[in-house]
Amino acid sequence: MKKHEHIDTSKEKNIDKDIILDDLRDYELGIAGKLTKAFITSPLSIILFFAMLGAGIIGLISTPRQEDPQISVPLIDVFVEYPGASSEEVSNIVVKPLERLMSNILGVKHVYSVSDKGQGIVTIEFDVGQEMTPSVVKVRDKMLANLDFMPP
Repeated sequence: MKKHEHIDTSKEKNIDKDIILDDLRDYELGIAGKLTKAFITSPLSIILFFAMLGAGIIGLISTPRQEDPQISVPLIDVFVEYPGASSEEVSNIVVKPLERLMSNILGVKHVYSVSDKGQGIVTIEFDVGQEMTPSVVKVRDKMLANLDFMPP
């Protein structure tokens, strides 16, 4: 049997690492790689970091905050009666057609409804910031324009 000689390969490993690093330096970087390399090697990166941190702190301090902010969401409830009708009849004959009509109004965010025996409620929710008076006028005008399609 042959005796195995110990060969020091540490120099060979260093040479291999240098070759690999040289190959990586020659590698063409994309836009993201170039931008990343620029920020890593630039001394301005530290200044930009602290400038953005300072701007964020100033923005946080200067932004007004309220514990319970007042948000006005215009809601209009339309109560309808259909005496002697079941809740299904009220829903199918009165409430659903009224929902479709009201959802066509400009500025309406959502329309909700509840039907019960002989009566129903349609709630019209407008976008935040809509004025209440013009919203009521829109609902009234839409209902008056479509009275022919509603049951007596």
